[in-house]
Amino acid sequence: MSAELRSPEHWHDLQLSERHRRWGRDCPASDLDFIEYDRGNPVALVEYKHRKARWSSADASIRALCAVAERAELPCLLASYSQSPMWNFRVYPLNSHGLLKLAEWSAEADASWSGRGEPYVSLTELQWVQLLYWLRGRGLPESVVADMAEGG
Repeated sequence: MSAELRSPEHWHDLQLSERHRRWGRDCPASDLDFIEYDRGNPVALVEYKHRKARWSSADASIRALCAVAERAELPCLLASYSQSPMWNFRVYPLNSHGLLKLAEWSAEADASWSGRGEPYVSLTELQWVQLLYWLRGRGLPESVVADMAEGG
């Protein structure tokens, strides 16, 4: 995204992030990508990473995110995404709640598991959105399906 298209909030977030780094190595912090929720109730924590990004479940920021999810008894998922040729996601369960929920959903949706070491489920964008609605106990509205089909 070009600098002129970014919101003023983005620049403030960037400034704060850079400032926080100056507070020292013994004061680490990480942003939380998404708290997926329904009617004010959290249903999952999701960390998004571009497919080219390097990450490990041993990373301190990932471990901290998982600890928060475990304490809240929420699924913690990492969604590694690519936009080429179309939006697609590799969804990794990062905690026991994530593993149970993803296994339950993938059995219902007939999705297959892949990966060595770090198991994941490969999903189309539509399947990913279906999973997000399923985590909320909801079906995917036809209006959303239609909007996605139109490239929205």
